[in-house]
Amino acid sequence: MTLNPGFAQGPQAWCAAPDHRAVTGLDLLQRHIVFLPGAAFGEDVDQQRLKAIEGLGSYVKNDVRVRDAVLEALVNDSNPGLRTQALHLLEPVRADSSVRVVLQKLAENDQNLYIRTQARNVLSQMSEID
Repeated sequence: MTLNPGFAQGPQAWCAAPDHRAVTGLDLLQRHIVFLPGAAFGEDVDQQRLKAIEGLGSYVKNDVRVRDAVLEALVNDSNPGLRTQALHLLEPVRADSSVRVVLQKLAENDQNLYIRTQARNVLSQMSEID
């Protein structure tokens, strides 16, 4: 395990991430930090965070920490674009129990009509497959 200097000291400081980009993306997503290598000068935080969550897509299936961070963004983030992207990233792991629970809650009572409708759509696709 290696210490990632991007994380604050504490239990989350130790990680076994195979790729520093996933750790940087998680850090950016979770902490709203304005740091993304290669980000255009003057890009706002929301644009950087959208890029970060897009970059995490390939890690959602295999890394529970990434999946949890994306679920957290889906449930609690104030940016509707980021929440929409999070919802789409979770579709390949929609059968995961933690993802299903979140989707059910969002389908029932999310304030954002698009998120609520999309959560219902994903859940209905799951029942068609079963």
